[in-house]
Amino acid sequence: MRGSAVVAVSVILLAAQAGARAEAHDWYGDLHTTEGRSCCGNQDCRPVEYRYSADQGHQIRIGDQWFSVSPGTILPVSSPDGRTHACYLDPDGNGKRPIILCVILPGTA
Repeated sequence: MRGSAVVAVSVILLAAQAGARAEAHDWYGDLHTTEGRSCCGNQDCRPVEYRYSADQGHQIRIGDQWFSVSPGTILPVSSPDGRTHACYLDPDGNGKRPIILCVILPGTA
């Protein structure tokens, strides 16, 4: 009996985590570029590190590299969790030449 209770609790916890991940990702679906194109294809948006300097401008970190961000890709909305998020495509699959579609900063709306 004790083993089945542990299994049941584990299943409930896993389901709750999966639901939380899905809900956290749901807000990406309504984001669009300034040209009206969807920012997200359900796979390409995620939290990223962000930095800004007068010399380098806006940058996000993808993998182990920093990439410059065009100000036009920064959306005029705030991220709901207070982190920086980016929606980008990785055509080579290695993070070396991403196509940055949208960036969402915390506290910018």
